[in-house]
Amino acid sequence: MSMMATFVALPAPDLVVLREDPERVVDALDRWRNDGSLEHVLELGKAWHGVHFLLTGDPDGGEAPLALAIFGGVELGPDLGYGPLRVLEPEEVRDVSAALAALPAEALRARFSPEQFEAAEIYPFGIWADEGADAFTWLADAYNAMQAHYRQAAANGHAMLLMIT
Repeated sequence: MSMMATFVALPAPDLVVLREDPERVVDALDRWRNDGSLEHVLELGKAWHGVHFLLTGDPDGGEAPLALAIFGGVELGPDLGYGPLRVLEPEEVRDVSAALAALPAEALRARFSPEQFEAAEIYPFGIWADEGADAFTWLADAYNAMQAHYRQAAANGHAMLLMIT
């Protein structure tokens, strides 16, 4: 089973709905997707762990605000496969966005070491040495998309839902 990351920029009224009944998170996400009210979704796919490691140098943690971009927030609702979704408040989204904006993808190239990724067991496992520079390009593309997603969410004053399913 693959571990895929999804980020949803969420307006404040929709977050209120989720907090009123956290057990209905899955139903709410499905309803918003179906009625078109959930417009701001980024599917980061399997690149999430590699991007996090580039940002923090830590497979599971790191320092805020960069560590919050993928693993941040407060848990809300039921387990979606790899834990509940997590919520970043609009203020945290702004902080993460500013930190990401200050770090262009090209600056991350110096942090990319296939050997370190393999040693740290960064998901997806076993691809880093085989893919080499192509793996960095894949991560840089994912990072650029995440950077733009956070920038737009921050500009709109949205919260961010983070989930790995």
